[in-house]
Amino acid sequence: MLKYILFIFFLISITFYGITRPQNTTAYLPENAHITSKTSPDSANLSGYRGYDLVYQRLRFEINPQVQYIKGSVTSRFTRLENFKSPITFDMHDSLNVDSVIYHGQRHDFTHKNNTLTIPISENFVPYKTDSLTIYYQGKPVSKNFGSFMQGTHDGIPIIWTLSEPYGAKDWFPCKQALIDKIDSVDIYITHPAEYEAASNGVRVSRKKHDSLATTHWRHRHPIATYLIAITVTNYKIYSHSLAMDSGDSLEIVNYVYPENYNQVKEQTRKIIPVIQLFNELFIPYPFKNEKYGHAQFGWGGGMEHQTMSFMGNFTHELMAHELAHQWFGNYITCGSWKDIWLNEGFAVYLTGLTYKRMFSKERWHHWLEELSKHIRSKPGGSVIVDDTTSVMRIFNGRLTYNKSGYILHMIRGEIGDENFFQALQNYLTDSSLINNFARTKDLRKHFEATSDRDLKEFFDDWVYGEGYPVYDIKWSQSENNILHIEVAQDQSHESSDFFEMHLQFHAKGKDRDTLISVHNTENDQHFYRELDFKVDTLIFNPDLHVLTEPMQPASVNWNKGNKKIEIHPNPVEDHMRIMLPHISNLNFIKIYNSEGQEIIDKDIKNTKYPFVINTNNLKGGLYVLKLKANREVFQKKFIKID
Repeated sequence: MLKYILFIFFLISITFYGITRPQNTTAYLPENAHITSKTSPDSANLSGYRGYDLVYQRLRFEINPQVQYIKGSVTSRFTRLENFKSPITFDMHDSLNVDSVIYHGQRHDFTHKNNTLTIPISENFVPYKTDSLTIYYQGKPVSKNFGSFMQGTHDGIPIIWTLSEPYGAKDWFPCKQALIDKIDSVDIYITHPAEYEAASNGVRVSRKKHDSLATTHWRHRHPIATYLIAITVTNYKIYSHSLAMDSGDSLEIVNYVYPENYNQVKEQTRKIIPVIQLFNELFIPYPFKNEKYGHAQFGWGGGMEHQTMSFMGNFTHELMAHELAHQWFGNYITCGSWKDIWLNEGFAVYLTGLTYKRMFSKERWHHWLEELSKHIRSKPGGSVIVDDTTSVMRIFNGRLTYNKSGYILHMIRGEIGDENFFQALQNYLTDSSLINNFARTKDLRKHFEATSDRDLKEFFDDWVYGEGYPVYDIKWSQSENNILHIEVAQDQSHESSDFFEMHLQFHAKGKDRDTLISVHNTENDQHFYRELDFKVDTLIFNPDLHVLTEPMQPASVNWNKGNKKIEIHPNPVEDHMRIMLPHISNLNFIKIYNSEGQEIIDKDIKNTKYPFVINTNNLKGGLYVLKLKANREVFQKKFIKID
């Protein structure tokens, strides 16, 4: 879900990649805010509805946009699982009143308290047999979190819209809200005043007028997570675009927009067509192509990716691309816990970024990555795995759930390469155990590993489950025979992290030549050597921003340029030390003296590989002086040995 909203202070302060960047709605909440839901499925006892599979729901709603009220019935068809004889339970907010429960044509007992509707039907238990019941109810829904059931106006015209992510579905209809069971199929009937139109999921089957009312029937024949079901009613103007698919079929892109915005919006919505084409090319064809994709304008500053019908507060390129991306990542395959919401939002962020690279310019893409990195690094810690799923603010944290998650995908791509990255995502989206189902982080990791033939445990431990990011100190020099020496030292932004093992890139540039160098940084104070056939003027670290880290200022440093200093690493030393020189050739000897001037080591050097590594295990703790002769010059350097 994209919970983007525009804030005046943000519009004034930041312009993002040429357009104003909408900001996550949680940004307006104070830092210590803690919105909770006592029925958070990640912490509640789920035994009441783990024992049945919800295969179909027929939802009938009576809505008047002028009044915050709902009257309806929900018929649920379900299969009881083996050995499950407990009562059937639904999530249903206590603000809604249950008129009756009809089971096998008869009124049936129920209890409704603590936002749970419990229906005892265990006496008719037959395992794996399909059964059904209907709940009749009405009431004034509460509007919590992001506005689960909202009544408002636009241009003086009333509107009702819903937004159920993460825990709002129960606020307006009895449902199975937890991320454990998708509904295989739904029919949605919305009865409303005839002067209005109603938008929802799937295909509009009919709109039948009766007196002053009309009933609009929407049908969706794909599995759907409960939070992705939505309705909205107002005086919409309706129009469509069409996209020819490679299969020969055409995809209808239907738009429900406010009449006062029609002339402006009709040109904006057309621009979603090349974005759909791009995602079709990179991944798999749009998953719901036999029904539709659509937009419905609603009274929010951002958007929500309701399956096949995204609700939109505006029609900027970024917002439309983000919500569209969710149809693959978030709807077709849905995170199996709000702890893993990064599987939804990270992809929506990164796929939006890919549109800048593929459809706009390299500069815009690069600037987008820079701004993403800057926002993530505004604080030193934080994991993309949600540690408190009762906090809506934490679930939809803009810095972590959105931006850091998106950047992690960019880094995985850098680690395993473009071909493996996109093939892994195609495999993920065609995994029979995941499509139209729920996924966890381990499922995505499995496909990245299988495609690249690499163990990514350390990467996921560091970046997905861990906190912070690496901070690098890069030094380099080049010998007279063009051997490039790069030293990589790393610190970490957060104390919980000890080291980020990463592949690093350097762009070595000379007068008329350049080359890209990749190294695998596996330890601190690591040294790398490359024999080049040209002199390097500039070494640019992280040129494609494949690592989330502080920018290098300046981007490259030749630490021996213009001086004749000797470098010892590490210093203090333990069991060994490396010796670096500004120009490497004709090393004659190495001598080490203790603090009293006594010669401890005297070595003549011939054909020794660079860097020069000296075993210091036999030295006692204390102060020493290293003396060596190279290039007909004598160098000295003090160092400390620790026991």
